[in-house]
Amino acid sequence: MANWYERENSKYIWIQYYDADGMQVRVSTNKYVRVNGIVIPLLKGLKTHRKEAREICKEIEAQRKLNLFQSRYTSQYGGSKNLSSAFQSYLQTKGYRKNEKLSVSSITNCKIAVRYLIKIADDKQVSKYTEFDMEKFEFYLDTKELSQNSQAIYSRHLRAIFNFFIKQKWIKENPIYAIRAEKVKPRSIPFEDMNRIFKYIKKHQPYLFYYNLFLLMSGVRSNEALTVKISDIDFNLKFLRIQNQKAKRQNEIIPLYKEFGFFLKRLIGERNSGLLFNYYKNYEGYQSAWRRSMKAIEKNLRKEKNDETIIFKYQMKQFRKTFATYLLESGLSPHDVQSLLRHTDVRILLEHYAEVKMNRIRDEIDTKVQFFNKILPFNLEDI
Repeated sequence: MANWYERENSKYIWIQYYDADGMQVRVSTNKYVRVNGIVIPLLKGLKTHRKEAREICKEIEAQRKLNLFQSRYTSQYGGSKNLSSAFQSYLQTKGYRKNEKLSVSSITNCKIAVRYLIKIADDKQVSKYTEFDMEKFEFYLDTKELSQNSQAIYSRHLRAIFNFFIKQKWIKENPIYAIRAEKVKPRSIPFEDMNRIFKYIKKHQPYLFYYNLFLLMSGVRSNEALTVKISDIDFNLKFLRIQNQKAKRQNEIIPLYKEFGFFLKRLIGERNSGLLFNYYKNYEGYQSAWRRSMKAIEKNLRKEKNDETIIFKYQMKQFRKTFATYLLESGLSPHDVQSLLRHTDVRILLEHYAEVKMNRIRDEIDTKVQFFNKILPFNLEDI
């Protein structure tokens, strides 16, 4: 607070106040004061100008409060940080804190979400984003025909980023809301559709072909495949190291059975280092190629069947479920398949195993058992 006082050995009134850094300042009224960049001229008068001195103190205090408010608002609520620079701060913070370290897939999802938001709402100060921008963000995800779960993932990561901004006191409230995910169990891809997919992508998307073939033959998650290095493959001991992105476990292994090992040798060729899959920079590149392929196959199938109502839509994560289904139907035990999928809880697989078993039993009954016209004396249509 600014105030004035008199000194015995001075004929001028003195002003005392605190600057923006909290340092005490004392100045004679025969000089001037610079507060918040504004020069306040002081009286070049004697001690008789007490009334004017009080007015000067009020003006200094008003400018000091304005300066304090602006500095707090600038540093704490919004600041000059645009989303792109604030996001880099988020990544740096999450990079060195072990208990908060982001996985590769989380970083990828964060980058995609931020890029989408900047594309539809501009790269502006983080305090300028509103729920209206989030609504535009959600509409943009709809136009890209992303699944409900993909939209939920991007919105969840974006909300976490803005929660970080709140902790940094750059914003007061989070304008990002979470899109609700659908609880849909992934189903395996029927073999007929599987053949159709691989025939098309082998001809038109060769890099996607090898990536999808790896997913089908290994059962690893889509994001895990992108972290596999050539050095992770040991042809002598016949196993492949996998970094478990979901559980954040390192150096899990899966066996190189005969066909899988032969495929990997063909895929690697003359290379001896680097990532196994490096054609696209991230998962989004493969995902985009996959969506284009699904649309093309659907278009060809509609033309072939002369039926515009046909929908051909699958996701790459279904290769993992297809892998498990095929192994169970081929006679492998649920516990062996659990080891290959690296599930910590066997109940997850037993639930799927029960479904596969019921499907097999149903097919057996359809082909071997008949009630009508066999043990019953009438047709099914007659009931």
